[in-house]
Amino acid sequence: MTSLAATATRENPTFCHPSVLDRRMWAGGALKFYGPTLRIGDPLERRSSIRSVTEKEGSSGPMVFVTVDHAIYGPSGLAIEERQDIVYLEIPDTYAPPKKKPLPTAPVEEIDTTETLLFRYSAVTFNAHRIHYDLAYTKGRREISGPRRAWSPSSHAADARGDPRTRQDA
Repeated sequence: MTSLAATATRENPTFCHPSVLDRRMWAGGALKFYGPTLRIGDPLERRSSIRSVTEKEGSSGPMVFVTVDHAIYGPSGLAIEERQDIVYLEIPDTYAPPKKKPLPTAPVEEIDTTETLLFRYSAVTFNAHRIHYDLAYTKGRREISGPRRAWSPSSHAADARGDPRTRQDA
């Protein structure tokens, strides 16, 4: 722990932007998986490079966006590609919550959450918790699938934008 700085980055980070902006946050990313499957115990090699550095001015001050690409190789070659988008910001003197936005007056979308949908979502996210596949068990409980709940608005936004790559009725 002594080798970590206040922002939880290493004192001498290889892939951190050398700016005076100390607040480092995850801004987004993407993963691509290639075959064949990696196995436990396989030797792996990760190669990383900085794709881009973009300085911007936001409503809260200066920002620096850094995109880092990682390629992970196994015995059979390229196995995983990952893109990490990192944003650097100033550390504020005091916390200011985001500006409030009005809520929609009516539901934007209603989803018929069937057992089949719950089961398929559980399978695709490798999550075997009972609330992800047993509708009768899930009804009447206060638990809800966090990732499934997050997926709904993002999928709706893609649908509204006309993105054919996302479908909720699968």
